[in-house]
Amino acid sequence: MVSLLESWTSNLANRFRLTIKTAFRVGFLEEEELFLDMLEDRDLTSHIYSEEESKKVFERTKNLYTRILEEFIKNIQNFL
Repeated sequence: MVSLLESWTSNLANRFRLTIKTAFRVGFLEEEELFLDMLEDRDLTSHIYSEEESKKVFERTKNLYTRILEEFIKNIQNFL
């Protein structure tokens, strides 16, 4: 069961990365690296035990990720 779950979560992470890269290529995303960083931070939050590290992720979310998600929504609306 562990092997199956590890394989599934690894494949899921790869699919998210591929989706981000594809969305960047077609113009839905403007800052591919920031989206990949956001994905890494999302994965990291499951394993953060340090308040300092939690605050860093929170600040990146507030200052960077919120902005790029808003831009993403605008880009999607322009394609619809």
